[in-house]
Amino acid sequence: MDLGCGYGFMTYALAFSGKDRHLLGVDYDQEKIEVAKNCPDSTANLHFEHGDVTNFAYGKSDAFIISDVLHYLMPEEQLKVLQNMVSQLNPGGKIIIRDGNSSKKARHKGTQLTEIFSTGIGFNKTTHDLHYISAEMIMTFADENNLTLKIIDNTKLTSNTVFVLTQKDSDGKI
Repeated sequence: MDLGCGYGFMTYALAFSGKDRHLLGVDYDQEKIEVAKNCPDSTANLHFEHGDVTNFAYGKSDAFIISDVLHYLMPEEQLKVLQNMVSQLNPGGKIIIRDGNSSKKARHKGTQLTEIFSTGIGFNKTTHDLHYISAEMIMTFADENNLTLKIIDNTKLTSNTVFVLTQKDSDGKI
């Protein structure tokens, strides 16, 4: 599942690069979902649905991707979404989060600036202030939910960070 898939760019890339994958992209912006549904070159292993990630009926999944979405949610909604993903994660599955990491103080200003532009021009919509996650928050969440955590930080000008959380399988192995 690609939660907050927008126009579906990543969802399409994953579907086209793995025909055995079955992908569902979900976004609260109906216009973006309509665009995603109408790509001239589609594939049967890919579907899009309009929905709010805070109350969407998650199905079981091997992987959840939530990229540049969590900061648009209130802190309690962020935890609710994370818990929803964990509860529906298949053994050995992954949750991949990409978001601004408020722990990276100096570089975080670059991330905040990009969001001013994307919300200011209407590309992304928000109804309240943005609430960025921190590496510490994700580490705590991983510990509390018995998930392993890998942090990928390859940016130089922004605080955008990838967090890969992995569910242990039924034998307790990764």
